[in-house]
Amino acid sequence: MSGRHHRAPALVADRAWDAHLALHRLFEAHLEALYGSAPWAALIRAIDLREQLFAHIRFEEDGVVPRIADREVRSQVLRDHGLLREASKRLEEAALLAAFGRIDELRLRQRLVELDRLLDHHDDREARDVYGTLGEVLDEGGRGELLTGLAATSSAEPLVEVVVEGVLTHPTVQALAARYRAWLVGEPLPTEVPMPTLPATLAATLAKLLARDERAVAAMRDAEGIRERARREMLAEVALRSSLVMVVEALIRAS
Repeated sequence: MSGRHHRAPALVADRAWDAHLALHRLFEAHLEALYGSAPWAALIRAIDLREQLFAHIRFEEDGVVPRIADREVRSQVLRDHGLLREASKRLEEAALLAAFGRIDELRLRQRLVELDRLLDHHDDREARDVYGTLGEVLDEGGRGELLTGLAATSSAEPLVEVVVEGVLTHPTVQALAARYRAWLVGEPLPTEVPMPTLPATLAATLAKLLARDERAVAAMRDAEGIRERARREMLAEVALRSSLVMVVEALIRAS
């Protein structure tokens, strides 16, 4: 009994490493698909990575961060989480552009390097300042809760598997991609976006987003001054891209 108790603190650190290793494996799966000239598979792996990363972060912010005694360490971990969330979303957007043939290789490589460095940095911080310390100070019940939560976020198995051609050829995705391409080359946006087979709630949400996109594009065209026009142009591009991302993700989950 005493030997198992002595092993428990190290076991917490081991399970934390397993959970972080799972994220790195999903990152590697994304790279393999990307450099294997399978951009739609790379997009799905990027979504896998973001969803599992977000699940792991939610677990840590609910069950780990409140137990960290050092206020500065708590603040640093939360800051890392915010940076990881944003970096994973930027990587997913870059993967989406690659899937539609609009790839800026330099930007994509920057996104890959950014997320990889953040994951490594966060691994080091938590191994040093969080899990090793918690494993020592928590009682058996607290360690058990941590181990259970870490085990739930330690799978590197893909969260979604889908025949990507079905998503690529869906009329709504094709129409949204055409809108985005038109925006990129300065052409008028196509007005028709068919929504066959979309669930009613998704169709209603998309209708609202399309109206928002139109307002964003109109605001950009009405802007006065170079700086204001550039700002509104950026907002319009983000709006158009986010509509496409939302539908692609929804169709992948529904497949």
